[in-house]
Amino acid sequence: MITTPPNTPAGSNPQTVERRGACRRCGRILRNPKHAANGIGPVCARKGLAAGAVNPHVAAPKSHARYEVTMVEKDRVSIRDLGPWDKHPTVTNDAQHVVNELAEAGHLTPGRRLFYLDSEGQAAEIVLNTMIVTGFRHVPAEGADGDVRS
Repeated sequence: MITTPPNTPAGSNPQTVERRGACRRCGRILRNPKHAANGIGPVCARKGLAAGAVNPHVAAPKSHARYEVTMVEKDRVSIRDLGPWDKHPTVTNDAQHVVNELAEAGHLTPGRRLFYLDSEGQAAEIVLNTMIVTGFRHVPAEGADGDVRS
């Protein structure tokens, strides 16, 4: 389900949920694309903490999302969330890891859009900026027949 975040600026798209990533040191959410690209927040950077130094108190997921690639085209990739969600995070909750895996496999390249059927069977797009997850966008139901398109 797409929800409007609190304090959403007037004129912004209420169906896009902003999420830029998390600091690899402290685990705080990073909303600035520059900090998200570096993987470290401004406070940790000022303290001289390396982006690769992981805080042992920030829990790493025990597993990652399970999904299948349903289509790869010149301008888009489509995937389907497989679950089971009582044992694995959803694609929505593990989006950056999914993007990284698809990029490593060569399916997702800069400029390609990423569409998916989520854990509830709803079509959505994972919005990317230089391969960093910046949000999620609802896709109309007519595009949800396996060929997820906007």
